[in-house]
Amino acid sequence: MYWEDIPNIYTIHDLIPLLHPELTGIQSDRMRKILRQCMQHAAAIITVSDAVQQDIAALFPEYSHKVVVLGQAVSVSCNQKMQNFSSDEYEKYFLYFGSIEKRKNIARLIEAHGQSGTSRPLRLLGNNGFGAREELAALERHPRPALVQQVAWCERECLLAQVQNACAVLFPSLAEGFGLPIVESMALGTPVMTSDRHATKEIAGQAALLVDPYNISEMAEAISLLDQNVEVRRDLAVRGLMRAQAFSMDSYARCVAGFYETLRGEQSP
Repeated sequence: MYWEDIPNIYTIHDLIPLLHPELTGIQSDRMRKILRQCMQHAAAIITVSDAVQQDIAALFPEYSHKVVVLGQAVSVSCNQKMQNFSSDEYEKYFLYFGSIEKRKNIARLIEAHGQSGTSRPLRLLGNNGFGAREELAALERHPRPALVQQVAWCERECLLAQVQNACAVLFPSLAEGFGLPIVESMALGTPVMTSDRHATKEIAGQAALLVDPYNISEMAEAISLLDQNVEVRRDLAVRGLMRAQAFSMDSYARCVAGFYETLRGEQSP
């Protein structure tokens, strides 16, 4: 899509279909062609993390000068009272929320939960996506598969309450452009375990428990630590709340306003 006679701005959230085609059902050649057409006409290209900016520079170096990182923002905070918050469920389960797909590393997460020895359930909240059947086949290797709970969908307030109630959010994704569940969980005061690479590491900063997403044993040890050590959970919750402030709506609005002011100055005759 291109609109003549005005500056066209495109957002590239990630290049996962190009970098990890095995993790998506998107045609990488078609996406590469579309991206190149967009970037050729773009007055500016917005992206959401330094990691993706580096990916664009590596795959499309001729357009890297057009890229601006604006991040993303969250509109929730631990000060909000969640309608569905239940003290009876507080910290009784681990939570993953997002689509159930290969890219999200669900199979290894299920196996790691089984190896951790925890008696807290693992709640998977999200609709099935690419490769979901193969990922969920890991339930057959779980020593207590009944501990893994699947919830396809819930309303926003219920979702936020689920996050706030969780012992920790487990998000060991293999590929992300940003990783919004990381910041949303931190903003709600919930400890986070996530992947130690690319965008997830960048967004988490020093406020999450970082793991090798391909190492099931390492993930199992991290889940066990979160399960048994309340001090670790408290420390991560405090650091997470501080980290989430960098992704507030006010901060994001200032970044966006500054970007448009700069662009307007560049486009003026």
